[in-house]
Amino acid sequence: MKTLLLCLLFVSSSLHARTLENWLTVQEKASWQKLLANLSPEGTRAGAVIASPQRRDPDYFFHWVRDAALVMDVVMMDQRQSPSAINAKHIQQYVDFSLFIQEQTTLTDLGEPKYHVDGSSFNGPWGRPQNDSPALRALYLVRHAEHLTKQGATPASLRSLYFAELPARSLIKRDLEYVAHHWTEPGFDLWEEIKGMHFYTLMVTRQALLEGAALARKFNDQGAAEHYAWQAVLVENRLDQFVTNHHFVTTRDRVEGIDYKHSNLDTCIILAFLHVGDNGYFRITDSRLARSVKLLEESFNRIYPLNQRGSVATALGRYPEDTYYGGNPWILTTAAVAEYHYRLARTTGKSRHIKIGDEYLDRIRFHSRNDGAMAEQWDRHTGYHISADELTWSHASFITAMRERKAAKKSLGL
Repeated sequence: MKTLLLCLLFVSSSLHARTLENWLTVQEKASWQKLLANLSPEGTRAGAVIASPQRRDPDYFFHWVRDAALVMDVVMMDQRQSPSAINAKHIQQYVDFSLFIQEQTTLTDLGEPKYHVDGSSFNGPWGRPQNDSPALRALYLVRHAEHLTKQGATPASLRSLYFAELPARSLIKRDLEYVAHHWTEPGFDLWEEIKGMHFYTLMVTRQALLEGAALARKFNDQGAAEHYAWQAVLVENRLDQFVTNHHFVTTRDRVEGIDYKHSNLDTCIILAFLHVGDNGYFRITDSRLARSVKLLEESFNRIYPLNQRGSVATALGRYPEDTYYGGNPWILTTAAVAEYHYRLARTTGKSRHIKIGDEYLDRIRFHSRNDGAMAEQWDRHTGYHISADELTWSHASFITAMRERKAAKKSLGL
């Protein structure tokens, strides 16, 4: 173990010697290549977004609805900024695949967390329903539809995305109808471990319903628009119950699942703010979010040995009590804190947050691999990449952090 640790530290140190700016440029390009490689790879139905090419220990060769939505949001945002034929192709294939899986017979209707890569339903034991998944898919496709209408698309040409009819058969409306009628029911969290009511799920649900209502009005679906908007208000009332005097809590009204998450601290709180964007129910500058981030950092500094060596920023995991693969830091959660600080810089105009954000990307660089690969986790002792390799969400989270970094620097004239 001592020899392995020395080797790993040597590799990390040699990579760390590369300047941050140079590494960011190289890694961003690599992350895009690796993300795109996981869209409709060989052996899958066109439009499938695999969580990872790894098929054992763990097997992530599935289309997770949540992961796919988050990944395709990155692609759709890139398409809005820099239109390309390859992006357009991937988006259309994703839409077609999503329509296909909506037609599958499942155990929990649209609350299913994942599907086989050929689009068939996965009916094995799993934490279900996961109602943040259709909410995320609806939210990001609503934004895609809004963009297309601004580019001149007519409601008739977007019929497969949204069409005012019941029972719903168009992609977005079907998701919105499901979310509007099921959000009050307990479901599993985004980590797939606890069934109850969750801050993250309610945050993305509220945003999907609110933006979905605006789209419904444009498509002359007035009754649905009023229903979605009213449900969004009710979700807001429920969200208020997740706020303490000092920070946000993760889950309430637990029904089943793990019972040892006593701190009720979780980086999904940060992800909730990032995944809804600038117009969420709570603002990115909320002092209770800052307090949540501080409490998480303090916890992970205590429990991860790799955080107790060197001077780079805190590597963050999912939550302090995590035991999955031994309970380790994750790349996507560490990138999320970087993105959080870049958004703070852009919102407040305070450049110090860019420097703080860079420290978290520097942590990712410290454990980076020469080929630009990103796994799901780092070993809490050695910093070595473990669990699923080439996790698509890891690459997506790095890309979104970089996008916010560029926006923050531009807004501050840096």
